[in-house]
Amino acid sequence: MELAARLRAVGVKVVLFAGPEEVEVAEYLRQAPSFCVPVVSEPDVRNFASMVSNCDLFVACDSGPVHLACALRVRTVAIFLKNDFDRWGPPASLARIVYRETGVLPADVLQACRLELADLSAWNARQMAS
Repeated sequence: MELAARLRAVGVKVVLFAGPEEVEVAEYLRQAPSFCVPVVSEPDVRNFASMVSNCDLFVACDSGPVHLACALRVRTVAIFLKNDFDRWGPPASLARIVYRETGVLPADVLQACRLELADLSAWNARQMAS
């Protein structure tokens, strides 16, 4: 919730994707009065992939959706809770890995998002100039 609020505060449009095992959390977030972010649950993998492909940035803990976003060439921030990203993480060319031995903080993820969005803005500016 904190990351979503911070991203919204800097003008980023945020959508939260909830998996089938997160039904209770999704419902809690939908009803939270201070959480003004759309919460989407899409069980069909093709529909989910279509939605992810339209994101400018995808942020998630290491999971199948992270690898899907990378395969779709969507800029990705992958949060790792264990120091196993060298083995299981996507390559640096496809995702920015966030890991901290003492636990990842929202500020760590926000910084990675800012860097990814800055890279995206710079890339878009180069594309428009050419």
